[in-house]
Amino acid sequence: MFRQGRHKDYDLLSITLTAGMSTVVAAPNVTSGARVLLFPTNAAAAVLNPYRSATSAGTSFTLTHGVALGTETFDGLVIR
Repeated sequence: MFRQGRHKDYDLLSITLTAGMSTVVAAPNVTSGARVLLFPTNAAAAVLNPYRSATSAGTSFTLTHGVALGTETFDGLVIR
């Protein structure tokens, strides 16, 4: 659920990467113009350099990253 901020709507996410080199993150309120900020929450996540490679508006976005084991976690902030 998006929260009303001072200037923009935003949502907070907890993300665990899937094993491999991409992860689809469910985000039903994401838009194509949304900003996605990622904050690693463990050392394994910090070295993978994830970036948003695709967005399916109203559904999800895809992160592409280095080879993950499935234990790497991030806090995410989506701003639309």
